Amino acid sequence: MQVAGKNLTFREASASAAKLGIKSYSDYLTDDSDGIPNYKQDPRLPSKPKEFYEDFDDKGGWQAFLQSDKRYSYQDASHAATKLGITSSVDYVTLGRNGEEKYKQDRRLPKDPSSFYRNFIKSGGWDSFLQINGSYKHFHEVSKAAIRLGIKSQVDYESVGSNGIAKHKQDSRLPTNPQSYFENFTELGGWDALLQLMGKYSYLDASNAAVKLGIKSSSGYRKVDDNGVKKHEHDLRLPGNPQSYFNDFFELGGWNTFLQLGPRYNFHEASNATIKLGIISSSDYQKKGSDGLKKFEHDTRLPSAPNTYFADFIEQGGWDTFLQRSK
Repeated sequence: MQVAGKNLTFREASASAAKLGIKSYSDYLTDDSDGIPNYKQDPRLPSKPKEFYEDFDDKGGWQAFLQSDKRYSYQDASHAATKLGITSSVDYVTLGRNGEEKYKQDRRLPKDPSSFYRNFIKSGGWDSFLQINGSYKHFHEVSKAAIRLGIKSQVDYESVGSNGIAKHKQDSRLPTNPQSYFENFTELGGWDALLQLMGKYSYLDASNAAVKLGIKSSSGYRKVDDNGVKKHEHDLRLPGNPQSYFNDFFELGGWNTFLQLGPRYNFHEASNATIKLGIISSSDYQKKGSDGLKKFEHDTRLPSAPNTYFADFIEQGGWDTFLQRSK
């Protein structure tokens, strides 16, 4: 039975956690520089709010408790939308593979910024909000925009619609002549690559292409560079999610094999690597993050199930030893 939080209502505990600057469930439990969990900075806070408050989920769960569901200021929303790679008002509400509109990848973004922020138009409208300046700089960006407009060929790109406007001009950031705009247009694959008419690689070709790009991990595969381009997007024939695109991905050896990396860790190495990722339990080991990856998948040398992978897992002390927890 927890006693520490007995004097705090859900709302009071929420305000206290927010005041302490706690941003997430893991942050709530994380030790500070003195080795004390963050929540213990207020001795009245319960160690397990989800269990302590019977209506925890009904009130909105961790998002409501840590007040992470409040909307961004205009400036913060602008940065968040740009970080998601949103390039237009249409793209803002475009459905992703998960069936959700793009802006919903960040729950603090409003559904309609133009009406939510009072000075939206005066601040420069969508161009200012999405930090749009001039034409697209990268082949990958032009490709994505052209595909989004449903363009299927060079002729289609240049075709004039009933409104008297060339199809590519539906997005003012698209260049009139991609083949002259990009000096290495042919080397990048020409129109076939730009309009993604070549299809994706086979498993082996994708593996070699990923290695050629210097990708070393699953998180590195999706890492966004300073130009807002994910690493794998430097080769448009690489799939966004190899683990789901290739049916036998894990049977072939998962990310370790795909990225042609070294062997798995031994028990001690795996334990240290797991601790480094901030994993605190067996369920946390398997927990999926916002990037769609399970926590352990951020290090491709970690096995998916340590308790079965290591024959002497129990003899070594089980999860308590593996996660370096004191009994």
